[in-house]
Amino acid sequence: MPKDKKKITKSETKITKKARPLGNILEDINSYLKKFIFMERIDRKLLCVFVAYSYIWDRFNYAVYILLHSAEKRCGKTRMQVHLAGLIRNPMKTSGGTAAAYLRVVAHKKPVLLIDELDKALKNDSSADNDLLQMLNSGVEKDNPIIKCIQNPKTKKIGIEELDPFCPKVMGMIGGGQLDDTTRDRSIMIQMHRKTPEETKKYNIIRDVDQNFEKYEKVRKEIRADLTEWAETTQCDETIIKMPDGITNDRSFNTHEMLMKIGSEAGEDWYKIIEKSLFRIEENEEPYIPNNVQCLIDLSIAFKQNNIKGTDELKLTELVEWLLEDDFIESPWQKYGIAPITTRGLKKLLQPYGLNERRTNSKRYWLAQDFMDQFKRYVDPAENLSQLSLTSQNDTNAPDTAQLGEVTQVTEVTNSENTNRVKSIPKPNYNDRYDPNNDHLNTH
Repeated sequence: MPKDKKKITKSETKITKKARPLGNILEDINSYLKKFIFMERIDRKLLCVFVAYSYIWDRFNYAVYILLHSAEKRCGKTRMQVHLAGLIRNPMKTSGGTAAAYLRVVAHKKPVLLIDELDKALKNDSSADNDLLQMLNSGVEKDNPIIKCIQNPKTKKIGIEELDPFCPKVMGMIGGGQLDDTTRDRSIMIQMHRKTPEETKKYNIIRDVDQNFEKYEKVRKEIRADLTEWAETTQCDETIIKMPDGITNDRSFNTHEMLMKIGSEAGEDWYKIIEKSLFRIEENEEPYIPNNVQCLIDLSIAFKQNNIKGTDELKLTELVEWLLEDDFIESPWQKYGIAPITTRGLKKLLQPYGLNERRTNSKRYWLAQDFMDQFKRYVDPAENLSQLSLTSQNDTNAPDTAQLGEVTQVTEVTNSENTNRVKSIPKPNYNDRYDPNNDHLNTH
């Protein structure tokens, strides 16, 4: 062989395996989960997208939280976490631990944390409630570390340790409503229900005993391998997603946006599933109005009812009397604590807005114009928010109407230059890659 002939290196002869289309992988995950878990189709498919998200979550600035909750035990929360742990990347499943332990595990190992029986963790260790909730609430956003003091065991010197709780989390608990408002607001809540014997038989759901779980390890291994290859090539995290019209909750959109980016690559059906979940939260969300904001809203109504002008001088006792009228019986003023609101309580609510009593040598009064200025800032914007009147679409376990062989059209998603069109992904041409003869898998 001539010396000047270029040698072909091993790396140049390596053939790169092309990743399977994400839509096909998600269909595999969906078929797998519906074998074992009975739940609403929209929730199951959202969890399929979450599984894919777990392979690229560190590319985003926010972490997705999933809260599996139920009214009673034996509704599938634990089993769902077991199956998710078998599919996601770098899982850490636990049903107990201290806030400090969770914090250090997350900071150093960066897992996808699955916490079962969160209600017991909060109830049994009430002294750690604040630390645990702080870890959960701080871990939603990247680069938001919790600072702890540590002592060197040898030198006894006090040092500072920065621990970053940022990572996705799947939490399971009975109730859900008693969880901290902030944590719930940052989570996608999924209601779990017990399946009836009729549903188990109708949908041919496998009794999840150990031998069946181990039997499907090969399936889970193939799904993990497919998602690993997909994660190495995908650029869906760079897709720009616009907030849909009618969505006002920025925090819910931040959570769903990452899943929508993944869904946009998988196909329109998957994108629409995540979008529907976002709208469902918006529809069902009960607005939280603090007492001081409610106070301004009610006083603005009282001003109109009593034809108050900006130059009018008011007494605090008058304001209290207005709030205690029957027009505001649904507000907390008639039972503000254990008794009706007093002038002292009202004064405390007004002070943060800079509303204070005016004084002269001869009199003390509250000027109506001061209130009207604050109404423009805090009340008028709230009244101008458009109320959504979306048609409710209950996504149940009814049979799918679309045929699996169809090619779906994908909603156009563009980047800031309007040049990045999402390509259509054909649905897989099979009922179930691992069990093609099982027609029951397509009925829920």
